[in-house]
Amino acid sequence: MTAPQATAEPRADLGAVLDAVEARALELQRQLTDSLAQVETLLAQIRPASVPSRPLTKRQRQIAWAFAMDRLPLREVAREHGISVNSAKTTMKTVYRKLGINDQSQLRLALRAADRAPAGTPGDSQLVAAA
Repeated sequence: MTAPQATAEPRADLGAVLDAVEARALELQRQLTDSLAQVETLLAQIRPASVPSRPLTKRQRQIAWAFAMDRLPLREVAREHGISVNSAKTTMKTVYRKLGINDQSQLRLALRAADRAPAGTPGDSQLVAAA
């Protein structure tokens, strides 16, 4: 009768393993839910930037891209685009105002969101004015 006891132990171990796996899965699900809530909060902060009330001109987008995505200093952006540093500053102030944002990290998020938007969607068509 020792054989039935030998099979009972592995089953008990298997039950403990399954309980541990289930507990870990529930913990990961809670963590994922919390992470998704944080992402939603961040998205709510940048959504106004993805659909500006007035779209950027092509030139404004080029200058904003060089400043935010290429991370060039305004002096370098101005030189590359053949404008004065003051013009570059004014352009960036206008971009920030149009997008309803306050800093370079928000600008990067808005530009990335617009690039991921399929053609014809608000992120694509409204961030940059039609030519």
